[in-house]
Amino acid sequence: MNHRAQTLPEFLGSMRLAVTLLAALAVASVAGTVLQQNQPYNDYLAKFGPYWFGVYESLGLFDVYHAPWFLAVLAFLVLSVGVCVSRNARRMARQLLRGRWHGLGYLSAHIGVVVVAVGGLVDGNLPLLLAHWRGEVAAETRNLPLSEVPKRSFLPAANPAFRGRVNIPEGARSGAVFVNMGDGYLVQPLPFTVELADFRVRHYDTGQPKSFESDLLIHDPGLKSPLARTIRVNHPLTHKGVTIYQASFSDGGSSLAMRMWPLRPGAGAETVHGTVGKNLNLTPALRLELDDFRLFNVVNRAAADVKQPDLRNVGPSFQFRLRRADGSAAEFHNYMLPVTVDGGRYYLSGVRESPAEEFNYLHIPEGPAGGIARFARLAALLHDDQTRNAVADQISATALQLQDAAAEDSRRAITEKTRQLFTTFARHGLAAVQEQLAQEAPPAQVDNLLAAYFNILRLGVAELYRRALATEGEGAPPANHFADHFTALAALGRYPAPLYLQLQSFDQVQASGLEVTRSPGQPLVYAGCALLVAGIFLMLFTTARAPKLRTKPPR
Repeated sequence: MNHRAQTLPEFLGSMRLAVTLLAALAVASVAGTVLQQNQPYNDYLAKFGPYWFGVYESLGLFDVYHAPWFLAVLAFLVLSVGVCVSRNARRMARQLLRGRWHGLGYLSAHIGVVVVAVGGLVDGNLPLLLAHWRGEVAAETRNLPLSEVPKRSFLPAANPAFRGRVNIPEGARSGAVFVNMGDGYLVQPLPFTVELADFRVRHYDTGQPKSFESDLLIHDPGLKSPLARTIRVNHPLTHKGVTIYQASFSDGGSSLAMRMWPLRPGAGAETVHGTVGKNLNLTPALRLELDDFRLFNVVNRAAADVKQPDLRNVGPSFQFRLRRADGSAAEFHNYMLPVTVDGGRYYLSGVRESPAEEFNYLHIPEGPAGGIARFARLAALLHDDQTRNAVADQISATALQLQDAAAEDSRRAITEKTRQLFTTFARHGLAAVQEQLAQEAPPAQVDNLLAAYFNILRLGVAELYRRALATEGEGAPPANHFADHFTALAALGRYPAPLYLQLQSFDQVQASGLEVTRSPGQPLVYAGCALLVAGIFLMLFTTARAPKLRTKPPR
């Protein structure tokens, strides 16, 4: 029994265990530094994909410093170093009385480690983790207004430690922040209200942000008048133990005017108005959800083999989702101004079905009047069954003039096949034509048949293009204009929307992204670091041996 009682303290106070724990904390700190912490789960899913997202989430790497295993390692380190100090404190004190400063360095360094670890545990907010584990608080996963968040997702105002974020539009105020927890969030009330009086961004000539700052007003019942302060990156504001950092910026509810171009037969183009962060019903079966607006978009226009970047601002853009009647939605990213690509000018519309995917961009040629009116008319003609079938019959008749002896059944089959070809092209794009051909035709004939189908489609689209120009009453189009339109139509079948939204004007409202923290363990961490540095200094620059006493020789 005595042997076991002595073995446990020796194990807990061993150098090997302490080094192992410190190594584990070092590795975790590297992961917490390299991997951006406390971001929305959708951002991680889009960046890493489903597989690695699951791996990282199971390891708690998205919030390393509050992960249960990280706090457990900290607690074990406190226990280990505490046992080591308690076992050696008496001996080191005796050495100190004999003039050995090395012992003081030993105690200072070890106590410093304990104090730093305790500070980490304090800011790790163990009470919150325990409350969440017991089910006393539950993270909210829905995107709700603050007034509609259930009480079970609120943290107590006296919560000793937290780190949350909030976006405040210009002229608005907030008395709470949102603390990310898992795939949801908790609401942390503040002891005061923060108002954003003004937000400013300075840009380089390329359009990249150079600096940004916020003019804040702190409304506190204990103050006679609001506290006015300007914060910027690395220049926070601290009030009542709560520190406010300038972290980011975003859209705060800009007003957008958009031209809605139908890409199917029906009503003409019309202007709709919306606000970022709000929804708008475009049709009974299609809802517009405006997510973001960006005044500047900086892209690298340099060629792939050129090392020196060529950064250019291509102008404003807005991001939105079109939600269908069944609840599914596609996400879009449309630029306001046409972008020059390989000598041509195009309106770019990015589309993806999931945040985990990259945007694929549809290049719509700019029309002679600076919009997409010509392309919209051409797309509407292609999707009009009567017009499309008439053109298909015309192409078939031209081809059958060379086959006068063909049987009537064969002539009808060719005409029907041509109609089917144009219908597949209109509804699903050129890629669908190729996929269908690969399934139906012998492999040796696929390439020849695809070339023949491609020529037939070009002839049909050229006829539609001629009809679209005839309705405009304009002169000959510029060179390669038809080729650009045909390429865009070939990709339009995979465009998951019956319309295109073109941004016409905007009234920008910006929002400041603030990171708000209460860290009572921070002074402990600073004090522990000072003790640790002092202890290491004493151990390195003082001797561990007792000084020799000079005695007089006997007479």
